Amino acid sequence: MKVFSPSSQTVRLREIADLFKAGGYSISISTGIAGAATPEELENPNWEAAFVRWHTPELHDVYLLERSVVEEEAEAREAVEEALRFAYNWPDAAEKLLTVDALRRTQIVYDVQLLPVLLEDQDHPGWEALDGLLRLLAAPGEGVIFAEEEGFFDAEGMPLILVEDDEA
Repeated sequence: MKVFSPSSQTVRLREIADLFKAGGYSISISTGIAGAATPEELENPNWEAAFVRWHTPELHDVYLLERSVVEEEAEAREAVEEALRFAYNWPDAAEKLLTVDALRRTQIVYDVQLLPVLLEDQDHPGWEALDGLLRLLAAPGEGVIFAEEEGFFDAEGMPLILVEDDEA
């Protein structure tokens, strides 16, 4: 899943940790292979990658988060270009215009990779928390969320362009 944010303000890892903790989830965030992120790492606006680690029933990673800045990284520019190509193939509608506008203004791309432990357990609480995470990442600047095989959603999680719409 990707989140395209028109905001130049990075969502800090502290905000992500606070979101999960407010939801009652026992998690930590790590910027390395082991151990939790330091307070400085949680506040750093220039983070590149982080794991969201669930603590119960045992320690396990559920998401890998990556952040890339369009102005600085070719990977981010390519992600925006690919998303624009996808959106341009839809019939003209207000939702398409909103999606294309947000994509054109994108400054930060967040990639949320779902890790095997989550994918193997449909009842994992990480599924329930995923919606809040995506909305948090999209909220600054009213970005858009892209889920493969599903389509584009606004920062509130409302559908903009759905893959099934094209198949109807």
